[in-house]
Amino acid sequence: MAYIALIKIKLPFFSIRNPESFQIGSSLPIPPPSALIGSLAYAVAVKEGLSPDEALAKVRDHVVLARASLMSEAPAVPNPILLWRYRILDKKREVLKLIKSKGHNYTEVKNALEQKYKDALYREYLFVHNISVAYVLRRGRVIPRDAFYLISRLGDTESTCSVTNVQISMYSEVQMKNVETEYPLVFDEEFIDDVEGDYMIIKMTDELRIMKSYVVPIRRKFIETKRGVKAVVYEPSKVKVNLKKPVRVYMFNSNYIVDVPA
Repeated sequence: MAYIALIKIKLPFFSIRNPESFQIGSSLPIPPPSALIGSLAYAVAVKEGLSPDEALAKVRDHVVLARASLMSEAPAVPNPILLWRYRILDKKREVLKLIKSKGHNYTEVKNALEQKYKDALYREYLFVHNISVAYVLRRGRVIPRDAFYLISRLGDTESTCSVTNVQISMYSEVQMKNVETEYPLVFDEEFIDDVEGDYMIIKMTDELRIMKSYVVPIRRKFIETKRGVKAVVYEPSKVKVNLKKPVRVYMFNSNYIVDVPA
């Protein structure tokens, strides 16, 4: 049997640093496959009492593709936030020497840490209501439905979330040349002839943390609030993909996920 897990994730905001950003923490507009695999690996580790490496290996063995899509309740709104960070764990040996040299004087240690080991970072967060995530499971593999409800974070340490719905469905594996989808797919000119609709080409890490270019069905536009403030927002979209030759497509509940073999 072949199953796909469709989950609805509710979260106030998330931030997943764009791998091509430099010096500032601009966020991807949707979670990449690697983040989805990591979130599920954490849930499996909690449920089954596995080590991080064991859980990650199991999830990668069970999941063929992991894809996220914005939902249409409201647009996703990016906003920059200034974060203060303490780099104590990065400089553990230096910090221990500092504490020893100050004779464990709390005030002196605190002042020294704030002056030397604290910095600021602009980080972009996307404020969004819900995200739809699809995990395509390998034929014959099963992950218990309740494990998906243990997903608690999607992005950096501040990006907490909760799973509000899990639907396990069967999928059909077909070969197609023309397909309409709302889920990202790998962009490879060897296979893709044309893409119609609103989308962005974004570099993201795949299920094995390999950097690839993706066609992301998403609409980026400017809106104006009642107060006259202009802002950038992201909205979900669908694209029609015309392929040069048939590729594997996972079909379920009138939806499609394209598996471009890049």
